[in-house]
Amino acid sequence: MFSSFGTVRSFSSRLSFLTQRTYTTLNPLSRSIPSNTSVNRVLASPSSLPSSSSSALSARSTLGSSYGPSSYLSPLGSLRTFASKKHKRVIKLARGYKGRANRVFSVAIQRVEKALQHAYVGRKLKKRDARRNWIVGMNAGLRAHGTRYGEFIGMQKGSGCRVNRKVLAGLAEWEPFSFKAVLDVVKMKAKEKGGK
Repeated sequence: MFSSFGTVRSFSSRLSFLTQRTYTTLNPLSRSIPSNTSVNRVLASPSSLPSSSSSALSARSTLGSSYGPSSYLSPLGSLRTFASKKHKRVIKLARGYKGRANRVFSVAIQRVEKALQHAYVGRKLKKRDARRNWIVGMNAGLRAHGTRYGEFIGMQKGSGCRVNRKVLAGLAEWEPFSFKAVLDVVKMKAKEKGGK
């Protein structure tokens, strides 16, 4: 059969053209079709080509059901993978970053390194901030009973009572009577030790 340009087009080339055209009508987002799919197998023989409009609709519905969105491929035929395990790890750490930092390695590595530096410093600051908050909570509870944090720490060291700041701050906030009992014991022990 002769085309409009005067060259001979074989039946197989017409069939592949029809296959791509049918697939494009089913999925307008894709531009190519893999060679080993069910679409080619359905349209491989001339007898399976739809002859009427009703059979064409049924063929399109079966093709659409067997060829879902999960099997779309890029025009290159396969998805591109990462260059190395290091690239994959860095891009995984950069998930959620703005702009190109979550997908371009050269940008992501800078952001991830800076984030890890901030995380290292943050782990130290977290301990400092926690201790500061415990001291603030203890001081508030101690001032309610007429003493200060510095005085209490001096008495506690002399009394031999070894309750840490974290526990004392929790007692001052949630168990004020227990905190008062600890304060009384520390005062009594410090007074005994000072009297001797």
